[in-house]
Amino acid sequence: MHQNPYFRASNQQILHLRGVTTFIFRKIFMNNLFIEADKEIKKFLVLIKEGQDLFPTTYVSADLLKKGFVQYNGVIVPLDKVSYKFLFDYYHKAFLSAYITFFERLWEERNSLTNEFALRAILEMGIENSFIIFDRRVENNDKKLYLTILLLTDYSSIETSMKSLFYGWFNRLLNENEEFLHTNISPKEWKIISDLKDVVKDSSDKIKYRKAIKKARSLLSNVKYKILEKYTKKNIYIETENYKGIKSGESHTLHGNIFLIIHRLNQKSQENHLFRVYSYLFISGIEMLKRLSDFHNDKFYKEEALNFIDNHSKFKIKLIEAWKSS
Repeated sequence: MHQNPYFRASNQQILHLRGVTTFIFRKIFMNNLFIEADKEIKKFLVLIKEGQDLFPTTYVSADLLKKGFVQYNGVIVPLDKVSYKFLFDYYHKAFLSAYITFFERLWEERNSLTNEFALRAILEMGIENSFIIFDRRVENNDKKLYLTILLLTDYSSIETSMKSLFYGWFNRLLNENEEFLHTNISPKEWKIISDLKDVVKDSSDKIKYRKAIKKARSLLSNVKYKILEKYTKKNIYIETENYKGIKSGESHTLHGNIFLIIHRLNQKSQENHLFRVYSYLFISGIEMLKRLSDFHNDKFYKEEALNFIDNHSKFKIKLIEAWKSS
């Protein structure tokens, strides 16, 4: 019996067909995996926005605002006297809002290679900053110190048409917390704040001004590091070795390691890029969700969050295994 010549195939052709088939099946698997990842992201965003809605709503009378007044701590006061305090008092709400916007944008632009240079920021916000802001085990003085220096630095660094407003906020916040800062930072650190006050008063010398801002940013990083170190020693704040490795790698990229930058931008596999984006978003998001659910101390919200985290752990294993084999 002779084989139909149309069905004859060499070993090389058979191997080629097998390779094509494997490629197609792998492509289908990866597409389905990333579709599943998108569903997980959407579930997370629904939950984190529920947590955002749990913050008490602050009602501000339009009539009072028109007259330049606002109700603050139950007392009607001139808006310009307390405006600088609103961001300090409600920073946790502003922080979460910024986080959600940033998270969504990174996800929406997930196919862009350049968004990899923003991954360290979303990781730090979700793991480190959220710990100081939302974890109830962090002492009030530590939270206050971190937020005071953070806002003093932010207020002083505004160089837009609104800089006079923010400089006013800087001075009022500093005046109110000067004694607190003297008690909680070293004389050398206070000198940095004092120099910052001088350049805010007169920012005409741009070199001096930017040097003062740079030192203040460095002070903020040191304060943050000391707070995290304090709670690491108490076994309350824990950074995994995996996170430390990721942060180190992203730090090299962020600070201009040309080999890593070229490698990232020349990735031949879009899959590898997407694995990194999804994985880092999930690492950051899960930590943020844990902290936020503990902060609210709402039984039903906490149960929702824990259920999501538990179910997500199964998908996490699948994602990690697929990345390893890619």
